[in-house]
Amino acid sequence: MKKFWLVLFPDTFLWIKNGQGIIYNSINFRHFTFCCSDDIKKLCDTIVDLDSLYSVEITDSLLCNKQVRQWVDAVTSMDAGVLIEQNGRNKKMVSYYPYLKIQDNKDHILWEHNLNIGGRIIQNLDELIFYINGSANGSDQLFRQTNYPLDSTMSLKFEQIESFVTKCRNGSISKITFVGDLLNYTDLHKLKKWIHTNDYFIHLVLLADDFQTDLTTSEWFSSERITVEIVINDYTSLDQLEYLEDFSDKVSWKFPINSVAQFESANTGIYEKELNDYDIIPIYNGRNATFFEAHVFMTKDEFCDLNLSRREVFINMALNINYFGKLTIMPNGIVYANVNREPLGNTDTPIYDMVFKEMTDGRSWLRIRDYEPCRNCLYQWLCPSPGNYELVMGTPNLCHVFSPAEKADKAVMNC
Repeated sequence: MKKFWLVLFPDTFLWIKNGQGIIYNSINFRHFTFCCSDDIKKLCDTIVDLDSLYSVEITDSLLCNKQVRQWVDAVTSMDAGVLIEQNGRNKKMVSYYPYLKIQDNKDHILWEHNLNIGGRIIQNLDELIFYINGSANGSDQLFRQTNYPLDSTMSLKFEQIESFVTKCRNGSISKITFVGDLLNYTDLHKLKKWIHTNDYFIHLVLLADDFQTDLTTSEWFSSERITVEIVINDYTSLDQLEYLEDFSDKVSWKFPINSVAQFESANTGIYEKELNDYDIIPIYNGRNATFFEAHVFMTKDEFCDLNLSRREVFINMALNINYFGKLTIMPNGIVYANVNREPLGNTDTPIYDMVFKEMTDGRSWLRIRDYEPCRNCLYQWLCPSPGNYELVMGTPNLCHVFSPAEKADKAVMNC
């Protein structure tokens, strides 16, 4: 009787959920799902045992089992592993299960905090988002889904901005975003001078309705570190902004949409103006859940286009890519890790206290798909991090969930 070693490569992920399994190759981005027969389940259980070195012994008689043979062939054909005959000459390949080890977990952070040596967690701070003022054309709802000016008469003083950034100097701040009616900001002159004397990457977000041609003459576009994002609600306003074609490398466009009709209008404007750098952002308005379900929710077929690296899969397991490292400061000085969650403090609160609070008790930076129904889904760690849509819509996920009761017609389904 011949014997073989089936060894999975360390860049291959294997997960079992409710009688079904998935194998994902993070090198070539191929994967397949399968139904777990008793024999395949035993093989998988052995493979994921850390003492097995990501391998299992298989006999030729077991390979005569059609389902097992099909499963093994699927593994090897997508370069997720290798089948090695035990013939006395071949050596068993050494491989390791892709195990995520988090050094700066909650317990470690608390331990360092109690020893008064926890200051380095501030280095997780990467981006600051300042809502400097409101706009007559703003919204107190849309900002909960994307960076969008508020409908507010409040304004954040420049001194608060400067002081807060200074207090974050021990962080790893690489980007600062300013959102609002920039040209009507009371301390615009001070802000502009400060921006041009600092080395931060600066991103400006403003509505096309608030945009004026004098922005191009105020040297905003003179620095490679400054980019401008213009939010388009009225597509006819693109006609008044044609002069920005000379600054196409500096300007990006955002199109909020809440229906198929708006999507088509945005596409028309993008095509006619030959825009290159743009985003079409679905917006939930409380009445278009059907639109989201049809055009925004992920389907199982979309997972065939996965291209996550091993590192990106690990990131999904550990932190929220949408929120991690970001603090948002509102015109009243209140500071959030996520504007849909409770505030962490205000601009007078010590930075360390807010970062520590978020890293230990917060629900934004480290919010991952470890809850129902995502924890029962094969694509749990291949799915994008939870975002604001789920919070605004009051739903745990934005997908047509892979049902555990759903059975494949075949033992193996390739993508």
